[in-house]
Amino acid sequence: MIKRLVKAFLPHQSRYYRDRLLRRVNERRLAACLEEVGVAAGRIVYLQSAFGSLGYYPDGPRRFLRMLQRIVGPAGTIVMPSFPFGGAMEDFVATRPVFDARSTPSRVGLLPEVARLLPGALRSCHPTHPVVAVGAAAGDIVANHERCDSPQGEGSPFAKVVAADALVLRLDTPAYPLCHRLQECVPWPNLFLDEPVALECIDLHGRAHRVTTRVYRKRIPFVMFYPVAAGAAPVAGNIIDFPVVFPAREAALGSEGGKAALLETLRDYRARLAPRAEWRTARYNDAVIDAFSARESMAFAEHEARRTIHAFQSHYALASLESGLEQQRIVI
Repeated sequence: MIKRLVKAFLPHQSRYYRDRLLRRVNERRLAACLEEVGVAAGRIVYLQSAFGSLGYYPDGPRRFLRMLQRIVGPAGTIVMPSFPFGGAMEDFVATRPVFDARSTPSRVGLLPEVARLLPGALRSCHPTHPVVAVGAAAGDIVANHERCDSPQGEGSPFAKVVAADALVLRLDTPAYPLCHRLQECVPWPNLFLDEPVALECIDLHGRAHRVTTRVYRKRIPFVMFYPVAAGAAPVAGNIIDFPVVFPAREAALGSEGGKAALLETLRDYRARLAPRAEWRTARYNDAVIDAFSARESMAFAEHEARRTIHAFQSHYALASLESGLEQQRIVI
């Protein structure tokens, strides 16, 4: 009886009330945090976010995006992944989806789904890895994605944000947002399945395209072998932590048995990259926000990744990776 009464008068989860009472977003303070990490007028910003981590935000993501647009101004551009799936590309393409840039929902967070509905927002035409862009450079960034033979290859929006030296902005989300772009540049062992797929797409003008794209393998490409000590065997880790390990990931890595040496390697990468890529970090409520140069982070990561893959080439044998993950000898 008491539980029914509580649900009737307090229908939300406890986090809802905590956020409203204790973690209400002050937009002026949040804007100052974004400017502190490098968001500025005229900048192209590639954003990956966990929006709910900010706290209680009146009017929600639409208001946040309007604020971000004000900071970058009319000469700036906001770009976000707008993928129509969560999980593995390999599983998604097996369903033979039809992508419509005008109506297919984004499945990678709240902000991209709201952004694609903004006035003036443009979305690239790709069956698995479209982006949404708003601002001065949006048209150039989304153009001709359907002509690329892989999701993040040459000519893709991801290649363009790197070439334009976009500011990579992570809002309490730990993954390196351009890790697949990095892998396509290297090129990464076992990144793609043997055969591409051809999928139907409809662009923003209602035109139909049959897009042929290479397909990322499931799980395998996320394994990266890191050097931990001279002459020692490398340690398997997750590519999402390379080259700029997210501050919130440090505690998790430090608490896992046998990952302390890996954490030191990741911190070393970040320390060497930080001044070059102008890495900056700030905190708002419980959320960690950081940002850095897309071009400089990619140049550094590509150099280091090529070097380590060459050094540990035998560890990337496909059969060995498959059995290691299956038997949990490789844990990332």
